Amino acid sequence: MNRSKLNSLIQTHLTTNTYDTEGLKSSPGARIEARPAVFSFWRSCLWWLPPALLSLGLVLYFIDPFIGDWDGMDYTMLSLVGYPSSMALGRNLFIFGNHTLFIVAHTVFNVQPENAYLIFKYAVVIQAPLAVIACWVLAHQFTRSVYTATTAAIFVALSPIFILYGGQVMTDVPSVLLLAIALIIHFRGVQQRSIWMILAGAGLLGLGVNLRETIGLYVPWLVLAPFACGWKLRRRELLYVAASCAIFVVFAFGWFTYWFLIDPHYRWSWFGWRQSMQEETARHPVTL
Repeated sequence: MNRSKLNSLIQTHLTTNTYDTEGLKSSPGARIEARPAVFSFWRSCLWWLPPALLSLGLVLYFIDPFIGDWDGMDYTMLSLVGYPSSMALGRNLFIFGNHTLFIVAHTVFNVQPENAYLIFKYAVVIQAPLAVIACWVLAHQFTRSVYTATTAAIFVALSPIFILYGGQVMTDVPSVLLLAIALIIHFRGVQQRSIWMILAGAGLLGLGVNLRETIGLYVPWLVLAPFACGWKLRRRELLYVAASCAIFVVFAFGWFTYWFLIDPHYRWSWFGWRQSMQEETARHPVTL
């Protein structure tokens, strides 16, 4: 066997047996190579499980014995009747998600309305460690480092706002969970050039606006992330980006638009909220 042929065989062996998930989008065996990355999440449980348990322990230790923030009272009352909030875009996902939980709990366990806040509150408690895990996955996906991902997850778990609002009927923790999941799916879609994952991530990001409107601040991600990951300014790539932005707009504003158009009482209450915000801003101007 001559030297060139031997070198070729060695190179082929090294290429086919090297664990590398960075080149999935260009590899013909991408689907096969992706399997170890999926299973590595469970093998890494010693890294993401401690921050998740830390988060759960801190939230339970500092849990509010009552509903919590004043907005939590508003959310609880609206969740019982299944009606959107007048704040911003209505917080529909949070309110109607809680409404569904109450209907199920009332039907199956005969939970009464005066105890419904316990269901809503502990649903947020459960989401706290899940949000920490999702942040771990997102950080690991960016850095490919379990050390960086674990550090990031600990920062989230130790955040005072995260701890305090993790034990209340509030949208802060659920919004972190949904935002992280949306970014994970979209980023993987960008890496693998999977249009359905890109659209799914954009849709979840838009849906998250109905949980907490500040998720909308991540809209530039939909435009910038693909090109930061090496996409070219070509027609198909631009079409993917435009489609993801369109999906975001539909999911973000569709629910609010529906209520605003069909319900005169909701329009009246929403304009009342807007007027109160203008009066508050006049008394306490918000500047950059």
